[in-house]
Amino acid sequence: TLDDFLVVIQSARAGQVVPVATSFLREAENGAAVLAELHARTGLSIRLLTDEEEAQFTFHGAVWGLPVDNGLAVDIGGGSAELALFERRTLVDSWTLLLGSLHLSDLFLRSDPPTRNELHELKEHIRSVLQGVEIRCLGPTHRLIGTGGSIRNIAKIDRRTRSYRFGRLHGYTLEADQLRAICKRLAHASTAERLEIGGLNDNRVDSIVGGAFVLRTLVEYLSVPSVLVSGHGIREGLARGRVSRR
Repeated sequence: TLDDFLVVIQSARAGQVVPVATSFLREAENGAAVLAELHARTGLSIRLLTDEEEAQFTFHGAVWGLPVDNGLAVDIGGGSAELALFERRTLVDSWTLLLGSLHLSDLFLRSDPPTRNELHELKEHIRSVLQGVEIRCLGPTHRLIGTGGSIRNIAKIDRRTRSYRFGRLHGYTLEADQLRAICKRLAHASTAERLEIGGLNDNRVDSIVGGAFVLRTLVEYLSVPSVLVSGHGIREGLARGRVSRR
């Protein structure tokens, strides 16, 4: 994968490369060895972000270009989920939770399609993790901002059911009722059946149920009516950080 990225970087004549690693390598027992080997093979000095840095860069990227002052930004990745609480567009608090879509799907969803008990255990686990960090409920002026591949893919599925003229998802509103319906549809479908769902990327067929349940449980836990989808994320946050320091 890095070799492919390097081809793009070289063809674009990029003047600066900022490679970072996130939760998967933080949690891996051989993470340091992997980073060393990647450096030896590619020449890239990959920076391993801390929990706080990952949440901070995700927040700065997610709210970029959205008309929102207060809220909670959530990025559901493969290994973890980053949550960032902000007031007046300033980061107040952040959490990194082991609620990644691939991590949870591998841990709980052993059947195809998942059984009712597996889905119940998954939802209870997510709720327990959220309760453990005491994320407070959002006020009337707060919005839940969603970013990352899982959330954007759920929004793409929803967009297929609506008359939505814009190609980009930045600023798209995903209603809670629609999220619940999509979550139910994904959970009751087999892997082969999910491949037929319009808007779902093939490479997320195995992990999308875990990610959908994280978002749905968070929406219910916070009692919010909708999710404001951001087309930006950690990459844009990193880019903004580099520019702002110049």
